[in-house]
Order: sequence, then structure tokens, then C-alpha cells
Amino acid sequence: MTYYPNIDAAVYFATEIFPEVLKKYPKVKFKITGQNPPDKILKLASDNIIVTGFVESLADEYSKSSIAVSPVRVGAGSMNKVLEPMSMGLPVVSSSIGFAGLGAVAGRDIILADNKTDFINSVCNLLSDANYRKYIGESGKEIIHNNLSWEKIAIKLENYFYSVADNKKGIQNSA
Repeated sequence: MTYYPNIDAAVYFATEIFPEVLKKYPKVKFKITGQNPPDKILKLASDNIIVTGFVESLADEYSKSSIAVSPVRVGAGSMNKVLEPMSMGLPVVSSSIGFAGLGAVAGRDIILADNKTDFINSVCNLLSDANYRKYIGESGKEIIHNNLSWEKIAIKLENYFYSVADNKKGIQNSA
């Protein structure tokens, strides 16, 4: 929780998006989890915003959640805060920054929201419909397991090594 993009995302969600979600779902909680949260994050804590700091198991936290959000506005690449909940079948609402490189389809495997209004609507839509949450969660889980499981990554890595070895043989044979 000391990484600037995570701080910015948590503050943005807590101050810009979550108050609007609370208007429709006054009992909903937003949990900010991450070790060593700075004062800027600690000050967000309220009856509906829980700042946990370090937790032993993120999987346990995700298992208690209805959805995960990743409103990251700066940075690059796929982020664990998107991969982990997806791998557990938890539906995720993410900005395109947190969504990059997953091979997931927006609206089927993950919900893409790049502005405040889309984020509010997406979170509220998921909170209002258990079947929709289940559909997005299961579809996202399937994408992660089919494309990014350890087994799939190992096969891709093995194939890469074979291709490098084959190219090296071709270079040596042509010399």
C-alpha cells in the first residue's frame, strides 16, 4: 500500500466512487487491504471503509467479498489485484490499466470502467444482481485458469526455450 498507483486508486475510489455507491447500498463496505498503509489511506477509515493493513491471506479477504475493484489510473501492466480475485471467481471492476494483457473480454470476463460514472454503474450493477456477479466471476476464473495458470505458463515457457534452442541450432548450422 506504499505504491503510488495503489494509493491513488484507493483514494479515488473512496472519495469519488464509493460515496455514490453508498447512496444506493448504504450497508456496503469498501475494504482497503495492503501492508503499511500511509496516513492518506488510514484517514479514509470509517464505518463503511475498512483499512486492514497487512493480512495473512488475501484469498481469505476475497472469499468474504462480493466484488473486487481496481480503479488504477496510473501505471502499466496486469496487476495482482485483478488476477487474484479473478482466479477465485470473484467479479472484478477494473480500469483499462489494471486490465491490460489478461486476454480477458470486457463485459464477459471482467468489467471495464475508465471513468467515475462507469465505475459507479458497474459496481452497482454487480451488487444488485447475484447471477450477473456469478457469470462475470466464473468467466473471469476460466480465463485465468485457461491462460495464466502455472501449467499454462510453464508450457509457454518450455515452448519458448525450445524455439530459442532451435533458432540457435539453425544459426550454428548455417555458419
